[in-house]
Formats: sequence, structure tokens, C-alpha cells
Amino acid sequence: MAKGPLVTGEIEALIGTVYRNHPKWKAPMVRNEVSRILRKENSKLSSTWPSLSTVQKVLATFRRKAKELPDDPQDKPWSMATLDRPNIPPIPPEALPAVLNVWKLRIDSLEWNFSFSIREAKWAARLSALITDTEELSTRASQYARTEILYQLLDRPFDSRGLDSLIMGRFGEDAKRDITGELM
Repeated sequence: MAKGPLVTGEIEALIGTVYRNHPKWKAPMVRNEVSRILRKENSKLSSTWPSLSTVQKVLATFRRKAKELPDDPQDKPWSMATLDRPNIPPIPPEALPAVLNVWKLRIDSLEWNFSFSIREAKWAARLSALITDTEELSTRASQYARTEILYQLLDRPFDSRGLDSLIMGRFGEDAKRDITGELM
């Protein structure tokens, strides 16, 4: 029987995100950080959840899949020339100004190291009608892109409900349930 809330795909993606942000960390450090993040959102969660064995299993899957997956063209750098490439998601012309603004922000910002992938451009285009602030659009596009990759690495269908809830400003019960699988 489980000793805590269900470990959802979103929790697995969080484990992957923490590991990706700190690739030298071992499983105990990743577990501690994931637990800290989750307890910030729900103080009732045990400090030992998720378990170390769960984190180790997720990291093993993550590392194995990272080695197996071929290079995805969506993870290559974006430029206007990528608009004509086959197998690249199209960007509607009306979204191009927002995408170009995010790209310019990335080029001008030392924080972003000039990186702007085709996948991030795709998400910036999709979110541009909802988010008009360029910095926020850049951040959200990056979040969606990273989360999409993590779900791929975990062999799970991409579930963006947690990110969607944040964009919609829904911090109520539904958003909290999406994070842990239980009502907090």
C-alpha cells in the first residue's frame, strides 16, 4: 500500500526537472529538493515523500530514455529559416511578432545564454494570444518546452494541466489536485 499521495506524471516531471537543473545531484538530494518544493505547496505532505526508491526509479527511466532518444529537430536553435523546414510545427504569421520579441529578449539577456529552441518558439506562438508580457511569455514557453521534453523522457503522454492552471490563474482546489493527485 502506498505511503503517500499518488506519484503522478507531473511529480515525475518535477523530479526530472530538478535533476535536469542539477545534473550532478544524486537521488537523495533530488528527493530532498522535490519534497521541499511540494511541501511549500502543501505543508501536510510528509518530508519523506516521494520516497527515495521512487525518485531512483524515475531518475533511472529518465537517464535511460535520454540516451535512447534520437535528436529531436524541435530542440535545435530557432530562427526565421526554421519556418520552412519539414517536420517543424508551423508558427502562425500573427504569432511571429511575439516569437521574435521572445527571441530578441533571449539574445539580449545574459541569463538565457542566447538559447531559444524551435520547441520554445512553438510554445511562445501558442501562448502569445494569452500572454502579452515578453518576459513572462519567454518563461512560460520555456516551462512548457522543458515539461514536454521531460514527459517524453518519462515515456508518458504530455499533460500540461498544471502549467495550464497557472496560466489561467487557477490556484484553487483543481490546480492543487493536479500536482499531487489528491486534494490538498
